[in-house]
Amino acid sequence: MTQFMRDFNVAFNKEVAEANFALHESHCRRFLCLCPDCEEPVPKEQLDQHRLDQHTQVKCSRCNRKVERCHLMDHEVNECEERLQCCKFCELEVPWKELDEHSAACGSRTERCGDCGRYVTLKDQLEHDKICPATQAVSGPPPSVSGAPDMDKGT
Repeated sequence: MTQFMRDFNVAFNKEVAEANFALHESHCRRFLCLCPDCEEPVPKEQLDQHRLDQHTQVKCSRCNRKVERCHLMDHEVNECEERLQCCKFCELEVPWKELDEHSAACGSRTERCGDCGRYVTLKDQLEHDKICPATQAVSGPPPSVSGAPDMDKGT
């Protein structure tokens, strides 16, 4: 087996029956080549277009970093420092590079607990919900919401 066919079969993950291998090899040699940039098999007549479509350097619209077109989406979603991320406290979208600083400030804000009335920082809200004294004490019936005076209190 030639080096080209070994490279092609590895890159394309193809297994060919031994009886068909000679025909397969001559077909591939005639019509396909491996892209020198990504080593993907590409029809020879489409190699220039493939390289233009996939491997041209383009600028990220957020950070202006140059990346190959085939990697742009991954860069924008996972790597770009300017990609927008949602703050877990206020749900505001901020650039990823500023998220830690924003979250530290935002998580330090306080809100009053609707159950016990204490002021709790947003970053401690989940922990407070687990230990909130008002939600822990389940004694007696829930308070009356009718607005009528409670007759059992001996007024």
